[in-house]
Amino acid sequence: NPDESAVCAAMVNSPTLSFSRIENGNLKEVKRYQEAAPEFSEDGEAFSSNSRRAFSRPVGYGDKVYVLYSGQPLKGSDDGYPPYECKHLIEYAWDGNPVRHFVLSEPISAFCIEGDMLFALSNYPETRILQYSLNHKRRN
Repeated sequence: NPDESAVCAAMVNSPTLSFSRIENGNLKEVKRYQEAAPEFSEDGEAFSSNSRRAFSRPVGYGDKVYVLYSGQPLKGSDDGYPPYECKHLIEYAWDGNPVRHFVLSEPISAFCIEGDMLFALSNYPETRILQYSLNHKRRN
């Protein structure tokens, strides 16, 4: 966060989102969101097709942190878009409490925020840069 007193981390290959405070040079977790644990394939070498992606790419902006949420099976969505593309963007306060939930009209894989604008990258079905206002109205 801006005053370097808090951290938000999305765990790689685990459907977990963690919010921590920095106290005396140490991290102290204050809130954790965890979906069901990932399932492994029968041979144990890869994630099962029943496993789901959850949180990814937290971006801090001022007194808020924005996180993509997929919730899709690793095999992809019923809409055909890949599991790393997300239609859900969740705004949290730095204490880990959710503030707003945006359901985007198109799936995105990365984003940044400037002022009240969300600039997003979509890789499916083609690579595009999208622009939304934070009140969820898509612009060109």
